[in-house]
Amino acid sequence: MTTARNLLLLISALVLASGSLAQASPVPPPAESLLGSAPGPFVALSVADLDREVAWFRDVLGFSVHSQGVAPNNEKIRFALLQQDSALVELLQLPDAKPRAEAAPGTTGAHQIQGFFKSGFVVKDIDAAYKRLKALGISFAYDLGQPPNGPYRSFGVRDPEGNLLQFFGR
Repeated sequence: MTTARNLLLLISALVLASGSLAQASPVPPPAESLLGSAPGPFVALSVADLDREVAWFRDVLGFSVHSQGVAPNNEKIRFALLQQDSALVELLQLPDAKPRAEAAPGTTGAHQIQGFFKSGFVVKDIDAAYKRLKALGISFAYDLGQPPNGPYRSFGVRDPEGNLLQFFGR
């Protein structure tokens, strides 16, 4: 009887403790509440040839140039801020940046370096985006498809400097 009573007291104490812990540690709101109602992606790329990349994002992907110039604190840094709807792409031509092959010899792709290695966009009409880029003769990293049990279909392209951009849609 004493063992059963001790077990009951232990269970009661654990239940009470877990209830007070739950009250003492409120769950933070989901991250999306910090972004507002219409967040858009932001991507920044270090590029070797700013003019070529600006032209590609503008002419191929339909971005407009929001602003472009040299950094106010360093005249050697050129930049362009591109926009399409709520998506922003910042391109930076940095004087001390190195190509991936030089910075990480022996790697064949960005995925072999820890950290961000690709970017992408969710599009309203994945089929139209795919057909448009195909018609422009853009080289695809992989064709339009859907992973097993995946909610989105996607395809990937590479910009002129080899950066992988994925497009997702239903």
